[in-house]
Amino acid sequence: MSSSDWSWLLCYFCLAWTGHICQGLAIGILGPTQPYLAQLVGVAKEQINFIWTGRGLGSCVATLLTGMVFKRFITRKWQKLGFLAASVLSSGVFIGIVPFVSSFGLLLAALLAAGFCIACYNTASNSLVVFMLGQDRSRPFIQSLHASLATGYMLGSLIVRPFLPENNEDSAACGYTSDVVEGFMKNKTIDIADDIIEDVPDITKPFLIIAITHVATGLAFVFLILAGFPMPQY
Repeated sequence: MSSSDWSWLLCYFCLAWTGHICQGLAIGILGPTQPYLAQLVGVAKEQINFIWTGRGLGSCVATLLTGMVFKRFITRKWQKLGFLAASVLSSGVFIGIVPFVSSFGLLLAALLAAGFCIACYNTASNSLVVFMLGQDRSRPFIQSLHASLATGYMLGSLIVRPFLPENNEDSAACGYTSDVVEGFMKNKTIDIADDIIEDVPDITKPFLIIAITHVATGLAFVFLILAGFPMPQY
């Protein structure tokens, strides 16, 4: 490869790593905000767990479809970058509307669509690395993409933390009072009712922050397309 090819790859991987961090952020924020999302749409804590099912279902479908479509039909180099840009932009939009939904059905639909777009980006970016570098040379670079995704998981919790209530001893935000925790410690059987979270924090800001990072990354991919630099191919 020439020096210009490596320069292009450096620019691409900076964007690809950022995109995978964004995808990790979109998933990582759901854990800390889950009880507040349940209160937001008015469902029990047990029912809100289906957001993971919806997101996972979207991811499975997208992985299968992208694996078939990306290599067979998206053949031009600018189309491949455009697919990545569209995927990360779309996932940002769907994550951004999560705190604004008012029903559980719409929440599931938004997260299913977000999971679909996230998996589209993940699958396509891995495939594109093999397209540019070949099977053997691409292996450490693909691992770096997975590491970026894991970094996003971690950062998602850190971003949302300042917007959540301070920790307290009764763990009421999770639906467990101090009496319940003490009962668990003593192996006692205690009936747990769905407690109402009286002070629901404003979780709009962390979702919008993460959505903006997606949009900025997607626009950077568009700029890379418009710049017209030649993409290396193995």
